[in-house]
Amino acid sequence: MLKSEHRTKALGKRIGEEMEGWTVERVLRQNLGVSRGLLRRAKGSGSILLNGQLVKTNQRVAVGEMLEVYFEEEKHSIIPQRMPLDIRYEDEGLLIVNKPAGILVHPLTNEPTGTLANGVVHYFQEQGENIRFRPVHRLDRGTSGLVLVAKSSYIHHQLAKRLTANLFTRRYIALVHGQMKEDRGTIREPIGLVDGSFIKRIVTSQGKEAVSRYQVLRSFKKWSLVAVELETGRTHQVRVHLAHLGNPLLGDNLYGGDNNFIARPALHCGFLAFTHPHSNQVIKVACPIPKDMRKLLG
Repeated sequence: MLKSEHRTKALGKRIGEEMEGWTVERVLRQNLGVSRGLLRRAKGSGSILLNGQLVKTNQRVAVGEMLEVYFEEEKHSIIPQRMPLDIRYEDEGLLIVNKPAGILVHPLTNEPTGTLANGVVHYFQEQGENIRFRPVHRLDRGTSGLVLVAKSSYIHHQLAKRLTANLFTRRYIALVHGQMKEDRGTIREPIGLVDGSFIKRIVTSQGKEAVSRYQVLRSFKKWSLVAVELETGRTHQVRVHLAHLGNPLLGDNLYGGDNNFIARPALHCGFLAFTHPHSNQVIKVACPIPKDMRKLLG
């Protein structure tokens, strides 16, 4: 018998006609997309149930049966910390939070508190859930906007695959210096580290593939409002690509921007869209730009 207070349910699946006679392992791997690592974990510390009974992965299934996978509650080292969270979407599998500019997504050794992770872990604990912090993507400290957090390793694995396969829409809003030469376009320029730096990036033939699509939304005398969608997710990608075009972000002094107008890079992740791994429904979440960017629009 399962002790539910020490385990969390990762996923469940009602067996359909197309899976009649399949093994449990085939259902998990082929239909649900469970990775080999997760399958090993399910066989070990977790529990696999068919109609509420423990079952081996070579067991064959029948139409109408219910397959469920549970895992031991997870241990994590992140310090829970109460903080206001602007939650834009939540269900049993994921959480989407609007991160303010100025805080990290994940703690560092020399900065163990004050991050989004600390606040989310505290929030989960308040809900009676012992869930590890699993961001599907990250934002720089100075970037505001939507961060998607998975509540299980299975959901994280599925969403990460969608992200890698470019089945995931991330739309950023940026304020850049000057006027863009073209109203819209695609930037296909590889990005890598600047020699001798652990932080700054540059467009270089030695870098990794990076693709950004942009569209000018509005032009002003000294700057432009631009929407950018990512096909890849390189560190500082939007910042590097726009600076490469000669239009660095306002406030981004690392890449040539002037911070007299705004105290941080004027970049906001304002829209996410993806297919939910459990329901297969398309989830769309939007978030307006914050005050420090909005005031520059007049």
